Amino acid sequence: MMDKRSLVSVVDDDESVRESLPDLLRQFGFAAEAYPSAETFLASEVVSHTSCLLLDVAMPGMSGPDLQQELTRRHQTMPIVFITGHGDSSTIRPRLLARGAVECLMKPLSEEALLDAIGAALRWPDRRAREGVMRSPGAAGSESRAPAISHDPPVVFVVDDDVSVRESLELLILSAGWQPETFASAEDFLDRSRIDRPSCLVLDVALPNLNGLDLQKRIVDRTDMPIIFITGYGDVPTTVRAMKAGAVEFLTKPIGADVLQTAIRRAIERSRAALAHEAELRLLRDHHASLTPREREIMALVVSGLLNKQIAAELGISEITVKAHRGRVMRKMQVAALADLVRVAAALDYAGSRAQLTASRARVVAMADETRRQLQRDLHDGAQQRLVHTIITLKLAKAELADSGGHAAELVDEALLHAERATAELRDLVRGILPAALIRGGLRTGVESLIDHLPLPVEASLDVPRLPAHVETPAYFVIAEALTNVVKHAHARKAQVSAVVTDDALLIDVQDDGRGGADAAKGSGLVGLFDRVQAAEGTLSLSSPPGQGTKISAALPLGDPRPNRR
Repeated sequence: MMDKRSLVSVVDDDESVRESLPDLLRQFGFAAEAYPSAETFLASEVVSHTSCLLLDVAMPGMSGPDLQQELTRRHQTMPIVFITGHGDSSTIRPRLLARGAVECLMKPLSEEALLDAIGAALRWPDRRAREGVMRSPGAAGSESRAPAISHDPPVVFVVDDDVSVRESLELLILSAGWQPETFASAEDFLDRSRIDRPSCLVLDVALPNLNGLDLQKRIVDRTDMPIIFITGYGDVPTTVRAMKAGAVEFLTKPIGADVLQTAIRRAIERSRAALAHEAELRLLRDHHASLTPREREIMALVVSGLLNKQIAAELGISEITVKAHRGRVMRKMQVAALADLVRVAAALDYAGSRAQLTASRARVVAMADETRRQLQRDLHDGAQQRLVHTIITLKLAKAELADSGGHAAELVDEALLHAERATAELRDLVRGILPAALIRGGLRTGVESLIDHLPLPVEASLDVPRLPAHVETPAYFVIAEALTNVVKHAHARKAQVSAVVTDDALLIDVQDDGRGGADAAKGSGLVGLFDRVQAAEGTLSLSSPPGQGTKISAALPLGDPRPNRR
């Protein structure tokens, strides 16, 4: 899916192009800027923010290829889609692709071709390295950069025992700007060494000796080389078998040139993405290999969600030592924030599997919830009860001093005022930690108590029985955080809350009629909601179109034992 916040810059000396293209791009959700020359683009402030560059080939002054070369010299790499109304596309396009362009389109541009090219550009591997997916900010040009993938033309392998088919496909592949390599048998192809550049395999099903399906089994580990099957007499079972084994397309001869080129183009994009992913993983594995055994142990505990003091207690070391190890882990893994380290751990399948990471997060959340409950009980049964006893004692003392005169009664009044205020503040603190209404009466009672304290009307439909604590607690905080966001940010007149139990889940909806436009990526409390729900193995969705209010929906699995419905 395209990143709808991506900036697409257009550089073209044709005024009609500069006026029409940005409008079209904005209709599809992109940010867009246009410049009449390469020089004005280089002088602008958007160069480092450009996610895709639509670049005219022939312009006065600095040409499109000259601008591409200048950007490379400045180490400001970005995916480039060339556009041109001059020359023969069969000759100019292969040359530009060989120089590293994503695509070269002929004017007039078709909407479909343009969007396909921009989509390919936004998936271009250099973009991921340039944005620092797995490295700290400011590390551009450092050793943390993912290994570069060759910009040589992609290779299209053809395996077919029919020489006329091989020759015709070779010409077709060359005309599209790719590099063909043809083989008469599966055995000949297996003798070819692997390559580290985008590629795909056009494979005939009916080959002598080792047929196409058997060859597919032999190279099942080569996920960076998608397979397109071709056959003169396909049947449904063969097609299903090939597709289940991972083929990206199954075409029946005779094959139209456009159909085959489209299939190859998609396969190469998949190959490019697979190579980029593997390049990142190799880099991450190298970084991880540089960690000491103790640093790996610290990393595992950090990404599981433990705090520094919890890690110190777990390992029997000081908190300062934990902080020192943690800092070295962040530097060696080339990340700047905990969220980045967690993503790195997931990419490395850290701690054995993602399931283990999820289970670990769930244990941390459960431990935190139990700590909340214990703290709530301690405050209620300890400090709060002593304050209540103090207030009663002060009231009795005030009654005894009522007839004695002097300043003693005034002092008792002042002490009584402070004690009553402290009690009210402590009661609010206890309610914030874990509401007594939730503990005693369950989700419905807890939410109703919460709604009573809100400054806007909330319509509640809570058709729920008592549920296990591991369901009620996250459910309550999902509703509480969602309603807090409504009050603070939504500018809403009213809100609605609903909860219902199905056979295997608790379904929650919180909706308001406010201004909408909520975005979890901007660091609001919604991020914590997503984390808490995911730790409970649930799902959370957000719908917040601007001007149409916000709706948060959560599904929390009930687990065992099932709730008592009596």
